[in-house]
Amino acid sequence: MDYRIEYTELNGKKDSMYFVFDGKLSLLTSFLDDEVSHFYESMLADFDLVLSGKRRRYECSGNAFAWTIGPKTTKIVDMFPYSEDDDKPVVVGTEELVQLMKEWNAARQEFAEKGSAGVGLSL
Repeated sequence: MDYRIEYTELNGKKDSMYFVFDGKLSLLTSFLDDEVSHFYESMLADFDLVLSGKRRRYECSGNAFAWTIGPKTTKIVDMFPYSEDDDKPVVVGTEELVQLMKEWNAARQEFAEKGSAGVGLSL
């Protein structure tokens, strides 16, 4: 999946980091920030249950999104879309999404350690 990394700034220093997706995958930007950031470990465990064959499918919801994990694909739905254009679910490869979540978590950790804002970065 193609994404670019963007930052928000506070007082001239990088404050937050985002993986930004365009087009139909744009909701992944918020999904990573709103859900994966807060529930990373438990989400990985849920994905592992399906990918290991212990569960056929797993339905989950978080702060703003619901997702259904299948062995091949995962469907992500924005539960509070801003407009009708935003209410379309996104379907992505399950293994690809797990890899993306791992990349996101590693990038966030690196940003927290090396970010220009210094002390006070929240994960």
